[in-house]
Amino acid sequence: MSNDEQLRAVTASRLAGGSRMELHHLDYDLDSLTLRLRDLGTQRVVQVRISAVEGFRMLDEGDLLEFWPQCSDGWLHEITAGGWFDQERLRPGFLSDDRALKEYLVSGVDRCLSVLAWEAPVILQA
Repeated sequence: MSNDEQLRAVTASRLAGGSRMELHHLDYDLDSLTLRLRDLGTQRVVQVRISAVEGFRMLDEGDLLEFWPQCSDGWLHEITAGGWFDQERLRPGFLSDDRALKEYLVSGVDRCLSVLAWEAPVILQA
């Protein structure tokens, strides 16, 4: 990887936070993701819907250490640089290199979900 192709540091904007959440359900219908998360303090369930999904990946939070300096203050962030989208953009076969495509990170206490989508997440109370 050349210096021009190296990843930038992760930058992010918090969209929701304050609680320790656990992702406990994911439903994908080839266009949108519907997630259910549980607040570990109050046991309250939150539902999140992300439409116009281009792709997603789920990893253990330990495999995403580069995100934590910027994403430890909440459970939903828009990743604005240095994330999975930027990693994919380095691949010559990645064709979805449109800056209108956005990256979101849903952080659970164990599992984290990265989502590339054309529309912003909508948070609903379940």
